[in-house]
Amino acid sequence: MSGGPVRSYAVARVLAATLLAGCGDGDSPKTDPSTSPGGSASPGPSETPTVEPATGKVLQNNHFTTRAPAGWRVKSGMTTATVSTVYAGDEAKDGTVSAFMSIADGPALLDESLDELARAKARSDGFEPKPEVDTVQVDGVEMYQVTGKVHRSTSVVAIGTIHDDNLVELRIESDVRSPEELRGILDSVLAAWQWA
Repeated sequence: MSGGPVRSYAVARVLAATLLAGCGDGDSPKTDPSTSPGGSASPGPSETPTVEPATGKVLQNNHFTTRAPAGWRVKSGMTTATVSTVYAGDEAKDGTVSAFMSIADGPALLDESLDELARAKARSDGFEPKPEVDTVQVDGVEMYQVTGKVHRSTSVVAIGTIHDDNLVELRIESDVRSPEELRGILDSVLAAWQWA
């Protein structure tokens, strides 16, 4: 399998998300994920760490509800006929952003395995050197997780899956934070995650 259609779709969504973001405050959740955390990164067999759910603004669409980390500025509302994207950034008072998160979902073009999705993500995003690839459980749904550096300078952690015939992807990136720091941010977002 070449991964071309999924890779093109993923790249197009990231580019569209970056160029077409609108603002929204996202303060009115359908459910309150902070009172009933639904997802978290799955610990190894011998460890059971507790992750505090993110407590920032609500991020939601027809497929999931979660929260941004506290203090992160939320931009949302980029919705087309097929793709919905939500953004959040850890923005300083001077306007610089130390970390950026995007969550996109849209119809799955192909019925691919998590391994195929992860390999397509690793290829399309330009990870150098080869990224760490794993799986995580998020509110009872298995997702791929790809962690590493893009173009040797930008730390990235990305997760995704096909859920209810939709490809859902979350990506956090930073030029000043390590992949391990981003995984900690991701874990708090996933601890607040609930599938609709």
